[in-house]
Amino acid sequence: MVTKQDEWKYLIATIGSMIDSRHKTLEINLKGYIDSAIKESEARIRRDMATKSDIKDMATKSDIKDMATKSDIKDMATKSDIKDMATKSDIKRLEKKLDEKNQRDERRLQHIEEDLLLLHAGKN
Repeated sequence: MVTKQDEWKYLIATIGSMIDSRHKTLEINLKGYIDSAIKESEARIRRDMATKSDIKDMATKSDIKDMATKSDIKDMATKSDIKDMATKSDIKRLEKKLDEKNQRDERRLQHIEEDLLLLHAGKN
């Protein structure tokens, strides 16, 4: 005959084995997640690290010496020069004006050609 105490022992043993198996599953899942996170971090670090060819392509001391000097920089465009340059809106406005002028000229040429055709047809 099964007693209450035996039932409790069975129940505790069953629950204990369930907890153990869940613990093992959780541990496996955590290890897998941690391993993948570490691998992703390593991959990001490798992507961001300079390679030997990157280092070879870096500027040397002589390259830096050959760069622009103060006088070269002084000869470059000043703020006032830049202010006098056309802006994007200026360029768009000019393009629009040119397009409109081209359309007017096209219409004028078309009318002239039509008039010439009429004159030529009238002579025949």
